[in-house]
Amino acid sequence: MTTEDIKKEMIRQGTKRFAAKLIIDELTLYAGIADIAIVDMNSLLKEIEIKTDAYDLTKQELKKEKWFGVKSGYIPYLLENIQKKEAVPAYFYFCVTPELRHIAINLVEDDLPFAGIYIAEQDLGVITFKSIRRAKKLHNNPISQKLLMSITQAYYYRWINLRIR
Repeated sequence: MTTEDIKKEMIRQGTKRFAAKLIIDELTLYAGIADIAIVDMNSLLKEIEIKTDAYDLTKQELKKEKWFGVKSGYIPYLLENIQKKEAVPAYFYFCVTPELRHIAINLVEDDLPFAGIYIAEQDLGVITFKSIRRAKKLHNNPISQKLLMSITQAYYYRWINLRIR
């Protein structure tokens, strides 16, 4: 099961499984690119990082710019970016394969206690998602309608460009 397989299935199940108003892959956020970004019915943003490799899940993940604010207090770091009107997730999840379950749990408990965890399981070619840890809400600020429209428009143009090729 690859990252692309998981992304495709998350997008396919998006509106029903994740109660999504909008679900987008590879969305540029305030500090990097989200594998999957979900705007829920309350216009809160949920970021999901998909990990299928143990090395990527541990060492590489903690080097990302988005986690620099964690050590000095993540909430002020988020609120600073919200005031700049950037897309800042209210929830953060890792989606991992069953083999990486314990590594993800250890990473979240030790370094990223606000993060949640989904397990992507495959049975007879069908991928299902199980939440084994709920993410803590980081803020209660919905993304603006203007930002939602610009995200939708950018994604639409990317989709059109892919179809033209």
